[in-house]
Amino acid sequence: MFFTFVFNKENSLAIFTLTSDLGWNSHHLANLKGKLLIDFPEAKVLDLNHEIDNFDIHEAAVYLDLCFRNFPKGTIHIVLVSSYVKQYKDHLLITKSDGHVFLSLNNGFPNFLFPKSKYLCYVNDDIDKLCTNSVVNAYTQACILLKKSIEYNFEKLNAPRIIQKGGIVKQQDVLMGQIVYIDKFQNAYTNILKEDFYEFVGSGNFTIHINRSDKIKSISTDYTDVSEGEFVAIFLDNNYLQIAINNGKAAQLLGLQKGSNISLEKDAH
Repeated sequence: MFFTFVFNKENSLAIFTLTSDLGWNSHHLANLKGKLLIDFPEAKVLDLNHEIDNFDIHEAAVYLDLCFRNFPKGTIHIVLVSSYVKQYKDHLLITKSDGHVFLSLNNGFPNFLFPKSKYLCYVNDDIDKLCTNSVVNAYTQACILLKKSIEYNFEKLNAPRIIQKGGIVKQQDVLMGQIVYIDKFQNAYTNILKEDFYEFVGSGNFTIHINRSDKIKSISTDYTDVSEGEFVAIFLDNNYLQIAINNGKAAQLLGLQKGSNISLEKDAH
C-alpha cells in the first residue's frame, strides 16, 4: 500500500504540509489544523507558505516544486489556493506523483506542478459534496480516507482540469516567458523550464533579455560564479530559470514583478 511511508501501525502518525493563499491569520487555516490534530493526534502538521498571491496556483506550484522532494515520501501536501472559487469546487483532487500526495481542488494545480512528469489523480464523490459547504471538512475527510488506501477509497480521474501555462510564446529564434515567483531575496523565477530552455537553444549561444537594457548570455551553476552585484541566470533548486544578482536584489533593481516578460533569444551564428 502506498501509505506505508506515512502512517504507523496505529494509523495515526502522518506528515502534512500546508500551503495556501489564506494568510497566516486565517481562521480557515486554524480550523483545518485543529481538525487534522483531532483526527491525527500524533501527526506533524507543517506550515510551508500562506502568503501565496491570491488565486495564484502557478506560484503555489513553483514554491512547492522548490521544496517538496526534501520531505519523506508519503508526505501529504495540502494546497489551499483558489479554494473558495466557486467554479473549482466540483472536485477535491488527490494527486499522486514521485512518492508524494497532494490535496487540492480541481483547479489545474497538478499540471503546473508536474508539467513534464507523470501523475495520477483521484476523486471521491462523497467528499466532493462536502466541498460545497465546507472545504475544510472536505480536506480533513480526504485525509481520513487516505489512512487506508488511495486506490480503495478514491476513483481515478482520467481527465483532471488542465489550465495552459500562460505567458510562454515560442517563435523561430525567440522564446518568451514570464516571472511567476519572487522570493524573499528578490530572486525572480520564470516559467521557462530547464528542459525547454536547452531544447530551444541547443548547443548554440543565446541571450536572455531581462528588460530593454539588461541581458545575460550564460547559465551559471552558483550565484558566486559572477562578481558581486552582477546578474546571474541559474537553475538551482528546481527546473525553472531563475534571474538573480550576486548579493543583490534582482527583482527590485531590475524592475521585475510577477508577470514581467523575459525573452530568450538565439544568437546569430
